[in-house]
Amino acid sequence: MRQTRSYLLALASTLAFATTGPLIKYILLNTDLPPISLAFWRAAFVALFMLLALGTLRPGWLRMTRRDVPFYLAYGLIGVALSQTLWVYSVSLNGAAMATALFYVSPAFVALFSRLLFGEPITRAKQVALVLTLAGVVLISQAHDLAQFRLGWRGVLVGVASGLVYSTYTLFSKEGSQRHHPWAAMAYAFAFGAFFLGLAQGQGEMLALGGAWQGWAVVLFLALGPTLGGYGLYTFSLRDLPAGVASLILPLELVFAAIIAFMAFDERWHPLQILGALLIVLSILLLRPRVRRQPAALTLEKDEGIA
Repeated sequence: MRQTRSYLLALASTLAFATTGPLIKYILLNTDLPPISLAFWRAAFVALFMLLALGTLRPGWLRMTRRDVPFYLAYGLIGVALSQTLWVYSVSLNGAAMATALFYVSPAFVALFSRLLFGEPITRAKQVALVLTLAGVVLISQAHDLAQFRLGWRGVLVGVASGLVYSTYTLFSKEGSQRHHPWAAMAYAFAFGAFFLGLAQGQGEMLALGGAWQGWAVVLFLALGPTLGGYGLYTFSLRDLPAGVASLILPLELVFAAIIAFMAFDERWHPLQILGALLIVLSILLLRPRVRRQPAALTLEKDEGIA
């Protein structure tokens, strides 16, 4: 039952993540805030809020030993700061469609690294789900249409690197949730991530919004709404859900994002995009926790599905 709850938390996180797209689009189109500065403020507002809240309500959760410091420095630098930066540059080099397709090779990396680091088996269900997910991502992002993107060796390297580096967020989160309460682990990750993103800012870029309080309000809502909710739910799901399974659920964000775009902006779906969405949903159904009734109790099947 705990894995079922974590599976549902991971599903909920993708819905939260899907709402970030329209908010980011609004901010970048209506303000002078550079993308890298937006990434900084997202991380900074999340970290500040969580550290203040936990410091007031649960200070014991924030206790850190010396051996934890290198881990959270790497977590923030690689899992948050570098991941955000590579994503921005991948979009600029490849266009949104191919950047998305290259980004979502991350479940393959997570499955491999989870096998090596945590001993998580790569079951038949995971293999099939991975193939369905990658095919669905290509179709729903229209990366199969050569007119949708421009591609060079530098773009390929940056795009694949964005997926590889993002996969480390899942692995860091899995380890961090074992060291600290998930909220505390996330707070430290975003605090160190904001620190490194702050170092990457150009002169004056960080305060490009100036006195535009409406812009600051949207950025704050983006940080404390879908960003905090999405990453928080995803981090909690990793307490009991295998990292390889959780990462394969994330592409459902594309389906929810497409639905939101249709409802809010009347963006139409093409038949192949609908097929891609169905493939992603099917892959997630393959990974659902399966229970079977025993004479005295319910037990999870370990040969198929989520195991």
